[in-house]
Amino acid sequence: MASIDFTRRQFSALAAAPALLAVPGVRSTSAATGRLGPRNVWVAGVTMAGLTLRNKAQALDVTIARMDQLASNKADIVCLSEEFYLANYTSPDFHDEWSETVPGPVTDRVARWASTHNSYVICPIYERRDGKCFNTAVVIDRGGGIVGRYDKIHPTEEELHEGAQCGRVEPVVIETDCGKIGVLICFDVEWPREWSTLKQKGAEIVFWPSAYAGGRALNALAWINSYYIVSAPWVETSDAQVMDICGDVMATSSEWQPWVCTSVNLAKAVFHTDGQIEKVHELEAKYGRAVRVRWYTPEHRFTLEVLGEGLSIDRLQAEFGLITKNDYITRCGHAQDASLGKR
Repeated sequence: MASIDFTRRQFSALAAAPALLAVPGVRSTSAATGRLGPRNVWVAGVTMAGLTLRNKAQALDVTIARMDQLASNKADIVCLSEEFYLANYTSPDFHDEWSETVPGPVTDRVARWASTHNSYVICPIYERRDGKCFNTAVVIDRGGGIVGRYDKIHPTEEELHEGAQCGRVEPVVIETDCGKIGVLICFDVEWPREWSTLKQKGAEIVFWPSAYAGGRALNALAWINSYYIVSAPWVETSDAQVMDICGDVMATSSEWQPWVCTSVNLAKAVFHTDGQIEKVHELEAKYGRAVRVRWYTPEHRFTLEVLGEGLSIDRLQAEFGLITKNDYITRCGHAQDASLGKR
């Protein structure tokens, strides 16, 4: 089970809130998935681009200032960069100087911002725990409570040399009041298995705090897994981005705005065209502007998005007999196994 630390206040806040930490291997249904109409969630990624930082305190100050800049957007979930408070460290005593406990000074400061602005925040730190150091993303809820963490499973050689440990618990899905989210960190991008695990557990948005942009790898992972990805890179030459469930870039930060913030609609799903084209034409004829269909012709896929009230993807699937791309691929796999005598 994922390791979680709580203060007494945070435990009380968590018990009263709808946000829950999912236990690996146990599937649960978010109240958000039963909603009708669009499920718009405002997400944000903050970069450290353009900053010359001298110390940990200054890095934390300027990060909070950047979060203040996007506060008027009323983001539901904000993701900070990997190692965002490390500045340009040169200390050989990395473990002692830059890591801290949870709760601790960094998470406390970020928690106050989260509570003030009614936002979830993904706060990546180097955490001291049980005599070891982990590259950890701490998930803080709207009330400032700690609702979970993810330890980076795949650190780089440099991180290992500096004293960081590999995370040993597979990534978990955390249920928020607006949907199911997951977190992976930087070099984890090279291991598709972890991304697939989050999909299997029902993740709708995956946040990726990182030291670099990720590029085509993230586009491909969003496409393969059919969920939104929000990146928050550290280095100056990298932009934060939001990718939709087909890997298209929806929004990006820039030289003049070192953060990205936009809404994503979780009432949207990917389907394969096999046996479903006429059904979609009937659906569009009936519901018109209440839905949006986008065709991906070379890949024989399409997306269906709910725009009108009173509808949901589940209801439309039931009414028109549609099956999502992932479920269709799974069904085909079962049929193939049966033909080979495996079932």
